Amino acid sequence: MLAGQSRDKKSLTQLGQISFVNTLPVVLPLLNGGVQADCHLVFGTPAELNHKLQRHELLLGAMSSFYFLEDGGFELFPEISISGVGRVGSVLLFSQDELKDLNGKLVDVPDSSATSIKLLQLLLLEEFGIEPVFRKQLDFHPCRTDARAVLLIGDEALKHEQYRKTDLRVDLAQWWFNSFNLPFVFGVWGARKNWAQNHQDRFQQIGDFLVQACKMGLTSMLPEVIAEASTRTGLNHERLSGYYLDELDYRLTQEHIEALELFSKLCRKHGLLDASG
Repeated sequence: MLAGQSRDKKSLTQLGQISFVNTLPVVLPLLNGGVQADCHLVFGTPAELNHKLQRHELLLGAMSSFYFLEDGGFELFPEISISGVGRVGSVLLFSQDELKDLNGKLVDVPDSSATSIKLLQLLLLEEFGIEPVFRKQLDFHPCRTDARAVLLIGDEALKHEQYRKTDLRVDLAQWWFNSFNLPFVFGVWGARKNWAQNHQDRFQQIGDFLVQACKMGLTSMLPEVIAEASTRTGLNHERLSGYYLDELDYRLTQEHIEALELFSKLCRKHGLLDASG
């Protein structure tokens, strides 16, 4: 249990956390009290958390980078993100056709995140000038789709990373890196600007806790992180160790900020992000 979790939830700071295994290095140290942030964690998919943040049901927490850019009303917690520098392993496109041949064809995408879908859209537009037809899927059934391509993210991508071995398999973070030589930022932690301004000490404290938790989750608590991720995904220790230590990148450096700015610029260029947002 999170330290302080037994107290009245209303008296604790509500902190959104993504429910995918990619956040376990941050989440588990908070849950087991290794880092005592004195927060109540609210879990959901990126899309669910984005919705709660948009409705002001949450004022701070993890969110997709596209929602952060679209909303424009959040202050980022420093030094922490969910990113990839090259291959990330959990944002994968499987296509029966060459990418340049997907124009006008059906592509199944998840309903759990906007960022990966927008990334796929802009990469296809930037490189090939094409637009497939995207169909959001509530539940993914590997053997039940008539789409020519399928985008998998998060836990589903990890579980099905060998999905249809005859398909072209494209890691979107690697594609982005090959195109722009920058990391890609999938998720960030932030707080409403007015909340951050009115609670400056608490904002800094929570930011420090998030960074501390992540460091612990990737070192002393890594065996627990991997064990939990294995239970959820069925993947072995070696695969998950590589995922956390070699593929995911939890930093937020100036280079990551530049990548966010480029993502915003390209989304606006292609009409994927409201220019006033």
